Amino acid sequence: MEKAELIQQVVKQYDDAKKLQDMQEPTFLSVIGKAYHENYLSRLIAYALKKDKNFLRNLLGFRQNFPVPVKLGDPTVEYEKYMDGSRADIFIVIPDGKITVTIENKTDTWEHDDQTRAYYDWVEKEYPKYTNYFFYLCPNYNPSTPSCKAYKTVTYAALADMIPKDTDDPIIRDLKKHSEDKLGVNNMGLKNYDIKVIKHYDELTKILSEAKQHIADYQNAAIEEIKEKLMSDYRFYWWKDWDEVENKDQIPNPLLIETDPARGIISSYRLYKPEWYERDLYYFYVEILFVHEKNYGDIRGIRYQRTLKVPTKNEVSITEDRLREPGIKIDFYGQYGVLESLEPTYFSGDDIWENPDENWKEKFITDATKILPRLLETQSEEFEKIKGVISKPE
Repeated sequence: MEKAELIQQVVKQYDDAKKLQDMQEPTFLSVIGKAYHENYLSRLIAYALKKDKNFLRNLLGFRQNFPVPVKLGDPTVEYEKYMDGSRADIFIVIPDGKITVTIENKTDTWEHDDQTRAYYDWVEKEYPKYTNYFFYLCPNYNPSTPSCKAYKTVTYAALADMIPKDTDDPIIRDLKKHSEDKLGVNNMGLKNYDIKVIKHYDELTKILSEAKQHIADYQNAAIEEIKEKLMSDYRFYWWKDWDEVENKDQIPNPLLIETDPARGIISSYRLYKPEWYERDLYYFYVEILFVHEKNYGDIRGIRYQRTLKVPTKNEVSITEDRLREPGIKIDFYGQYGVLESLEPTYFSGDDIWENPDENWKEKFITDATKILPRLLETQSEEFEKIKGVISKPE
C-alpha cells in the first residue's frame, strides 16, 4: 500500500468512525462536537477527581493494584500544569498523604518530545519526599505507549470503572458514560479498523513523524532568517538557553523565543521579553500562530497576535473589566487574553504540507519582519499598563 493511500484511508475511516459513535448514545461532549478533544476531557476529569474523593482513591488503588488507605484531605487539582517549559494535562497534590498524581491524556494522538520523561523529571525534583504516581490515559483503540516507564497506562474503559456508579453529580455521571461509550470501545465501530491500524501502526507513525520533522525544519529555517533581519533591534535567545546566560542585565533588548507544539508539530512561536513573564502571575508574548480552519500547526495559515496568558489558579483576580480600566482592549478565551489579532495570511494548496516552497518561506519572512517590530513595540507599551492591574490585589 502506498504511503499517501495508507494515511488517507486510515484518517478517513477514523473520522467516519468517530461521527458514527457521536450519533449513538449522545453525551454532552459529543453534542457540542468535542467528543475526542483532549483539553475538554482533561478539564472534566480534573473536575471529577477534585469533586469525588472515591474516584481519586480508586485511581490511586489502580496504580498499586489494591486500595490505598491514604488520607486525601483537600487535594489541589490543576489542569495544564506548567512544568519547566511543558504542561502536564492534570496534576494533583495531596499534602496530607504526601502524594502527587500526574496524568498525560492522549485520545487520538501520541506522545511527542519525550513529554512523560520531562514531567517525571520535574515532579521527582520538585516533590522528592512524596510518593509520585504517573498515569498515561488513552482510549482502548489508541495503541500508543509512554516513553517513560514510570507511567502506568490507563484505558478510558478502566477509568470509567473507577468512577463510582452511585455518584450524584450529573457532570461526573456524563463523564463516566462518555468514557465507556465513546472512548472505552475497542474497534470504533469499524470492520477491520483495528487490524489495519495495528498492521501499519509503526509505518504510519514513522511517516507522520518524518513529515512533522520536515515541516518543523522548514519553519525553523525561516525563523532563523527572521531573527537575522531583526538582529539590529533585538538580541534573540531560545527560552531554554536564557537561564544559562551570564550578566543578563548587560544585554541590550533581549528577546526570548519559545515554540508551542501541537501534536508534535510547531503550532506557534512566542516572542517575549524576560520581564513579560512572571511565574504564577502573567505571561505576555507576541505570537506567530500557524492555524488553518482551526487546525493548529497547519502552515497554510499564519496569524500574528499579541497575547496575555494567566494561570488557571491565581490568587489575584483578573477580569476583563479591570484590564479595561487603563484603556486596554482584551478578549479572554479561558486562560488566554487576546490583545490584538491580525487577519491571517493564507497559502493555497494542500500539497504545501509535502512541498513547502520558497514562495511560502519568502512571504512568511517578509510579513514577519514588517509586522513583528510594531507588535513588539505595542506590547511593551501595554505591558506597563496591564502589569499594574494584574499585580494589584482585590
